[in-house]
Amino acid sequence: MCHMIRLLSALSVLALPTISYAARPEPIGARAFAQHVIQTVLSDDNDMQGKQYLSLFAPRLRNAIAADLKRDLVALETESRGVVQASAYGLLDEEPICHCQFARGVRIIIHSITGGQKAARIATEVRDADGKSTKVTWDIIRERDAWAISDLEERDVRPPSLLIALERHDRPASNGN
Repeated sequence: MCHMIRLLSALSVLALPTISYAARPEPIGARAFAQHVIQTVLSDDNDMQGKQYLSLFAPRLRNAIAADLKRDLVALETESRGVVQASAYGLLDEEPICHCQFARGVRIIIHSITGGQKAARIATEVRDADGKSTKVTWDIIRERDAWAISDLEERDVRPPSLLIALERHDRPASNGN
């Protein structure tokens, strides 16, 4: 009889309703912004130097990307007239959101969107046509009532911040003076 009471007692605990906490709602407009970014980046006519593309980014990151792309153009011009050092080129050799030069077969999956109404994080996974997966977190901020990417972070690279990497790379070399 004692075993029966224990069994019923244990079963009654299992039957209690579980407490579930409602997930914090996503920041307003953040998912729509993320989907717009993905659509823009994966489109066949995406131009990294174009106004539509650069408008996805907050000013500091936008300026760093534009400076990096300009550095590539200057290096290519210099190369056509003679020898140029590899360090003269920009850091980016692929589109930083999709990690691709050509978007065919690339998928970007949104895993989560967390944060507030002024700043948030979007955890994504980029899968290339061969199935290789890269996890990238987008830091986004609200600017003039619209979201913009302020940084892209990838745990497996150093530094993990694209903004820091670009600013370090695009800094003029010190000549020791």
